[in-house]
Amino acid sequence: MSPLGLYLDEDIQRNSLSAALRNRGLLILTASEAGMVAKIDEHQLAFAADRGLTLVTFNEGDFANLHSKWMRTGRNHAGIVLCPQQRYSVGELVRRLISPGVRTHPGANARPLRVS
Repeated sequence: MSPLGLYLDEDIQRNSLSAALRNRGLLILTASEAGMVAKIDEHQLAFAADRGLTLVTFNEGDFANLHSKWMRTGRNHAGIVLCPQQRYSVGELVRRLISPGVRTHPGANARPLRVS
């Protein structure tokens, strides 16, 4: 199986999180690395979708709404993982992001996956 590709938007892109995920063999790209800091959510999702990356964010409300908008207009993406902000340590976020449910997330065929 090829490594899961995650795009960490600027709300969640802590250096410690991206390093820990990379150490576990995941393909990680952050908004900073991609030059996408301060871009609107629509552009963040489009960027991830164009590259086949699953977007990971703390911005639950906006990206859940954006997902619904994309589905209504027939646009596809590689998935969205919504994480509750300031609920988990970096170690716990890593554990949850590498869980089988996230690794097999069906992308645009389902609602955004909430890490809870």
